[in-house]
Amino acid sequence: MYLHIVDDASQLNQFIERTNEMFPEQHLFYVLTKKGKTEIIVKKKNVIPIIPSNRNIVSIAKELPSYKAIFIHNLCYYKSKIILKSDASNRFIWFVWGFDYYNTYPRFFSKLFLKYTKFINIILFKYSLSVKALVFRVHPATKYFGLISKDRIKQNAAKRFVSTVNNMPNHSALFNVVNIPVENRFNGIYYSIESITKGSGEQNIVLGDNIFIGNSASNTSNHIDLFLKLKSIGVNNRELIVPLSYGCSRYRLVIKWLGTIIFKEKFKPLLNILPLEIYNRQVNSCNVMIFNHKRAQAIGNIIMGIWSGHKVFLRKSNPVYSYLKSLGIEVFSIENELLLTNLNELEKERKRINREIIIKQYGELQIRENYLQLIERIENEIKK
Repeated sequence: MYLHIVDDASQLNQFIERTNEMFPEQHLFYVLTKKGKTEIIVKKKNVIPIIPSNRNIVSIAKELPSYKAIFIHNLCYYKSKIILKSDASNRFIWFVWGFDYYNTYPRFFSKLFLKYTKFINIILFKYSLSVKALVFRVHPATKYFGLISKDRIKQNAAKRFVSTVNNMPNHSALFNVVNIPVENRFNGIYYSIESITKGSGEQNIVLGDNIFIGNSASNTSNHIDLFLKLKSIGVNNRELIVPLSYGCSRYRLVIKWLGTIIFKEKFKPLLNILPLEIYNRQVNSCNVMIFNHKRAQAIGNIIMGIWSGHKVFLRKSNPVYSYLKSLGIEVFSIENELLLTNLNELEKERKRINREIIIKQYGELQIRENYLQLIERIENEIKK
C-alpha cells in the first residue's frame, strides 16, 4: 500500500482518479484540512480528511513504516513535521508544486521581482518573504536561543526525500539546493493536455487578436513592468486579457487600477474564477500570450496556449523557457523578442510542430507512462 499526503486542492481530483484506475486499492490519500472534511477533493473510500493537529501528526508518523512509500504533494509545515517525526527508514517522494520550494527557500524570492513591481511591493507592504529571507540569514544565531523557523523545519524535511516528481526534472531551480540524483528525478504533472483543453476543439482553432497576460493576481507576474514595456513599444489598439481571479486582493486592485489608467478600455481583467470552457474561450480570443515571471509558474496556461497555437513569450530567466526550448518548442523571449512587429500569429507549420510536441509530452498516455515508471522503480527497489 502507498500513502499520499495532500492538500484539499482541485488538481488532485484528476490525479486521484488516474491513480485509482491504474492501481486499484493500492493507494491511500490523507487530505490535510483544518475543517476535518474535504470541500474540493471528491469524496472516495480511499480519501480520508485529517485535521493537522499535533496528535494526528504524531499518529500519522507512527504508521508510515507500514507503507511502501509516502508521497508528499506540496511540502508544507505540517507535512514537514510528519516527515521529521517519522522513522528514518521511510521512503519519501516529493511531488513538487513550485510554490512549495520557493516558500521553503525564501532566498529565491530576492530575484523574482522586476524594478516597478519591487516598488509596488513596498507600497503594499508585500515584504513578508523578504522578512523570511532575513530570518533565514540570522537563523544560525537564533538557534542558540532555542528558536527554529518554519522554513528551517521544511528545509530539514526536504533532506529526507529520496526522489522527486515535477514537470522539469532537469531544469528546476529546486535542484540547486536539494541534492536529488538525476536518476531519481521523475517527470510528472497532474493535468493531461486533454483535460485542460476541454472545450477548445481539436483542430484548426481560430484565434482572436487579443493579448493574454499572466495567470493570476500574483506579484511574481511582474504585471506593471510588462504593461510599461507594451506601452513603450506601441501596443495601443489591442485588448489585453489579464486573469486576476485569484491571488492577493490588494495587489489585484492596484493592477486593475494601473492597467485601466495605462490602456483604458482595452484593459480587460478577469476578476472571477470562470468555468474551464469559458476560460478557454477567453484564452482563444488571443493569439499572443505573455508571462513575465522570472520563476516557473503558470505551466498549465503555457502548455494549453502552445497546444492551441498561441505565440508564447517568456522571460529567459524563467526555467520554463529553457525547458520548452529543450523539447523543440518555439517560444519567444521577452527580453529580446517582445517587439510590436513580433506580436502576430504564429505560422501554421510551427503551430503544428508545437502541438505535436505538447501532445507527446503531456498527453494522458505519456503521463500514465511516467507514473508507471515511478511505481515500477519503487517496487524494484523494495525487491532488492
